[in-house]
Amino acid sequence: MSGAVIPVHLFTYGTLIWPAILHRVVKRKYHARPGFLSGFRRVKVRNQVYPALIGAAKYRTSGMIYFNIDLEDLELLDIFEGPMYNRIMVSPTLLSGQVISAHTYLCDANYLSEVTPLQDWSPQSFLDSDKAIFVKKFPGWERRKNV
Repeated sequence: MSGAVIPVHLFTYGTLIWPAILHRVVKRKYHARPGFLSGFRRVKVRNQVYPALIGAAKYRTSGMIYFNIDLEDLELLDIFEGPMYNRIMVSPTLLSGQVISAHTYLCDANYLSEVTPLQDWSPQSFLDSDKAIFVKKFPGWERRKNV
């Protein structure tokens, strides 16, 4: 069927699991459901409040899956994420057990020295200590504004 638009879903695992933060990056509102991604680990990035995702066979990372992302917003997300992350296809699982195809952002190999692979990033610690600072100061906001 030519001209059909293939739905693009997005698995988020870090700061973008909160719709209020995602909506500061994108132009549209999206339906979201919680899920998880097997074979990947959410780890701390040195001297930052946001995480990175790395391959780790025996791990499972919880997150939020946003559905039917507009291609313009996907481009804005690419800009927001910057060169440290590559957008890849993965197969996250919804809490219902349904496995879907989605994009996510994986730490680029050139930046692996920036992560702490043995220290998991905590969403609760981010909420308790870092969210307000992140929302005010994260440089991704400036990249987004310059589009």
